[in-house]
Amino acid sequence: MYWSPFLSSASTRSRFPFGPNLFSRTVPPSWLLPVYTEIFQPREGAWDEVIARLRREASAHPDQDEAIAALPPWTQEVVVYYLGDRYLVPPLFETGSAEAQQKIRCVIGEQRYDHSTGQPMWILDSYNILDAAPPGYEIAGVFPSHRARPDDGTRPTLTRHTFRQPVAVGSIKLYRRRQGG
Repeated sequence: MYWSPFLSSASTRSRFPFGPNLFSRTVPPSWLLPVYTEIFQPREGAWDEVIARLRREASAHPDQDEAIAALPPWTQEVVVYYLGDRYLVPPLFETGSAEAQQKIRCVIGEQRYDHSTGQPMWILDSYNILDAAPPGYEIAGVFPSHRARPDDGTRPTLTRHTFRQPVAVGSIKLYRRRQGG
């Protein structure tokens, strides 16, 4: 291929829009302040409130090992990340994973396996999958979410950014199993 300084310069400009003269742009980089403010001083949201509530509950009963379920399933990683040291988060098994389930049973024991995969003490629904409290549960809290997607947990290991909406666009519901239920 024929090399030309013009082609090289044009391709560099398209890949690196700021080029070597970052501060010579006529349009100010207005995104700097909001983006870095969001990174270094993130606003609290519904997930922060839910996690704080569940951590307080766990601290009040440190001798109990309660199970928690998260809906939809893709939010379970957020629960594991923030609450895995305080709650049992049951593993998500795919159809046909009987061998994996059996190996986990062998490692942690039958009683522990049944406890972690049985009826959870808490159900966290961030996508309004449940229309009402399941039988044996009561609503323990509703946390309004100002994010475009309430099911986006945005844990710090991921670089996700969503802009806050001016009004609540959804909510995260927390259900607790009734005593003796």
